[in-house]
Amino acid sequence: MSICKKIDNFKIDFHCHTPASSDYGRGDSALRSSLTPREWLKAAMNTDLDGVVIADHNSSAWIDPLRVQYRMLESGMEHAPWFRPLEIFPGAEISVADKGRVIHLLAVFDSSEYTGETVSGLLKSCGIPAPFKGSSSITTQTCFLDTVLAIIARGGVAIPAHIDDCEGYFSDAGKGNDAIPDLPDFIKMVETRAPAEGVPPQILSRIGNRKIVSGSDSHFPHEIGRRFTTMGCSAIIH
Repeated sequence: MSICKKIDNFKIDFHCHTPASSDYGRGDSALRSSLTPREWLKAAMNTDLDGVVIADHNSSAWIDPLRVQYRMLESGMEHAPWFRPLEIFPGAEISVADKGRVIHLLAVFDSSEYTGETVSGLLKSCGIPAPFKGSSSITTQTCFLDTVLAIIARGGVAIPAHIDDCEGYFSDAGKGNDAIPDLPDFIKMVETRAPAEGVPPQILSRIGNRKIVSGSDSHFPHEIGRRFTTMGCSAIIH
């Protein structure tokens, strides 16, 4: 899977929510019910990002509508002077039940090969029931390792989300809990809230050589791109 596309210094926001997440707008139900895919894309294109990962809580509902809207704008079927190229990567933020705790895990798929159906199939295979998709409170029936393997089996990349924050893989690191196992070798990236230089040493030591990436975890249009990762064209994740 290639995260970087055809340009150097590819700026990608690895963690973007849409109204498909039940907490979008942080309680602003009017925003969640009224925001359109066109308006969401306009907000993203008003940044200097080159790519966004659609990472809703246990949901794929907005992936294909965003891509359909993008194609309409790209073709000129809808006039939009603000339109510019933007890669839309299908994904999800999955709430994984593992050993008595909840871990948030990003699944990211190539923008040219996969669709919302890919993500929907992944969620179904992990035991996320359809009526609860969009909620972060519902969890998988698969453990952390099995969920990672399910993502990889479908051609995606598994990225532990905000590892240094709530529901992060290492959220309780440094508190005397020595039972947290190392991340599996096939996880090549982790997401942090803080830049690499701001991550606590006890967490950095457990990341190893894995690449640290960042995303906005945006729940409002204006938050898209507030945190992002710049990648070079040699950044190929298998």
